[in-house]
Amino acid sequence: MAVTSCSIGATTNTLRFIFITEGVFIGLLSFVLAAALSVPVSVGCDAVLGTALRGKPIPAAFTLLGIALWLTIVMGGSHVSKRAARPTCDTHQYPQGVSLRIK
Repeated sequence: MAVTSCSIGATTNTLRFIFITEGVFIGLLSFVLAAALSVPVSVGCDAVLGTALRGKPIPAAFTLLGIALWLTIVMGGSHVSKRAARPTCDTHQYPQGVSLRIK
């Protein structure tokens, strides 16, 4: 018999799968959003700082290595959710006929 969670009645493995999938999805979503926003922000900062410090804009440069490194860091962080997905409470199996009614 599968052990169920205290509050929603799902098995521990189901809850673990949901928790890990959610962590990975949020990690990927944040990576895509950060990658999309980093290009215009970097170009703008390079132009402003370059003009202020050197009198001409600094050319923006992006590498695939940097993007791959950032994706690795984000996925490593969302992988940590595996440790956090340990069950914290399980229902107790009571013998038949035992009732936990509150009077």
